[in-house]
Amino acid sequence: MNIKYLLPRLAVLGAALIWGGAFIVMKDVLTSIPTFWLLAIRFCLAGVLLSAISYKKLKHMDISYWKDGMLLGFFLAMAYGTQTIGLSTTTPGKNAFLTAGYCVLVPFMNWLVIKQRPRINHLIAAIVCILGIGLISLSGDTLSISQGDAFSAICAVFFALHITGLDVKSKKQDIVLLTITQFFCCSLVCFIIALFTEQPPQTFTTDMFFSFVYLILFSTIGCMLFQAYGQKNAAPTEVAVLMSFESVFAAIFSLMAGMEVFNPVVVCGFVVTFVAVIIAQLPAKK
Repeated sequence: MNIKYLLPRLAVLGAALIWGGAFIVMKDVLTSIPTFWLLAIRFCLAGVLLSAISYKKLKHMDISYWKDGMLLGFFLAMAYGTQTIGLSTTTPGKNAFLTAGYCVLVPFMNWLVIKQRPRINHLIAAIVCILGIGLISLSGDTLSISQGDAFSAICAVFFALHITGLDVKSKKQDIVLLTITQFFCCSLVCFIIALFTEQPPQTFTTDMFFSFVYLILFSTIGCMLFQAYGQKNAAPTEVAVLMSFESVFAAIFSLMAGMEVFNPVVVCGFVVTFVAVIIAQLPAKK
């Protein structure tokens, strides 16, 4: 297989693996730092560090990068914000699989942006995904959506918007500079929300320091660059299905960490949701 074909896809899959572990880390950090303060600090430091690493590129940054970065950064802030709020009141596995719904939504976002009509498999995938979300959110003998599950599902919409927007913008922009502007704009949005809605964090422990190292270096800088590189060299629907594996990795890590209690209905929901993601990516000839 051509290495130029393989590398972008391995990069996206690597991002999915790292993001799968991030669900566990975020769940732990949220006990000490409010949601939007955590995101504001995370993306600001990531932007500063990536700027320092890539300082030679900064001279090529113009206003177009900030315009694109503000749009993508807003989607990113809303996606991570609703996801993190959801994570605070549901399990990492549920949060990850509900978030994976963005894979089903991407074809419909492409329809709105580039006028590419969804195929029949996209419609089938949407129906199957709704069934999977219902099973994941099944509480006792009644079908009910908790607050955490609802926010996790909402974040899927913003992630789909971000993936679609990034696919359009990354084709004509340097991915490193675009990633930097995204980080700073996302941090700004989160900082403004945090100022009006949350109390600043009061303590900072050694465990929190190592959690931030993981979140900033690997889950933010590394994964966003991997994603941007993958989207620059692969189709958005292909990237979406590879990224959806983060839900599988998150469920495995959550089970290993003792944060997940599986029952047959929830496991069935995981399987059905993942099947919906695969159906959404089937080529037309299939």
